[in-house]
Amino acid sequence: MAVLQDALPVAPWMDPRLKRLPGILPLDPADWLVVDEAYAGQMAERVRLLETKRAAVLQALPEAADAVGELVD
Repeated sequence: MAVLQDALPVAPWMDPRLKRLPGILPLDPADWLVVDEAYAGQMAERVRLLETKRAAVLQALPEAADAVGELVD
């Protein structure tokens, strides 16, 4: 099962506007999450890990409970 992309859809290091650190620009919300050829494999691996190793891959400190609840909502 492939969980890595065949190629990156962007090459930010090639954009002259990003040559200086920190190398960031505002992002169009439509381009924020990209579903590519690796997505199905990544989601399958995510499900497998949550089902077989939940305590190792999903953790939060008790003081983060409010933030975690907000994120889940």
